[in-house]
Amino acid sequence: TYGFLIAVLAVISQAKVTISILILIIPIIDFMFIASYRVRRYIKEKGDKKFNLRMMLHYLGTGDRNHLHHKLMALGLNAVQISLIQYLAYAILGFIALAVSGLYLTIAILGTAVVIVLIFAYINKLLNLKEKNAR
Repeated sequence: TYGFLIAVLAVISQAKVTISILILIIPIIDFMFIASYRVRRYIKEKGDKKFNLRMMLHYLGTGDRNHLHHKLMALGLNAVQISLIQYLAYAILGFIALAVSGLYLTIAILGTAVVIVLIFAYINKLLNLKEKNAR
């Protein structure tokens, strides 16, 4: 899906790299959240012990249920609803990429990144509240 969307938008517009970044901003931010969570988990579990790069890379490569789609599932959405939400987000990002250019595209990328980070933080907050209420 990403590749096709990037290819189509790259043909239509002239800003290939920035459009690619704009379309991939959701997976990029998802990766950044997961990586920071796993590094914090590694530091918390290891405590005072000597830093081990190999072990930390192992933590970064382990699977868990902290990706965006898993968090949306935990909030009660099914796979079809999650797919529709993601496709809607990519459609909006694609329209933004086509609608703006030059400096405005850079501002749009930064603004979109901030909004997506806030959405991720809000979803995390909702999950924490749901877990507290379940106890």
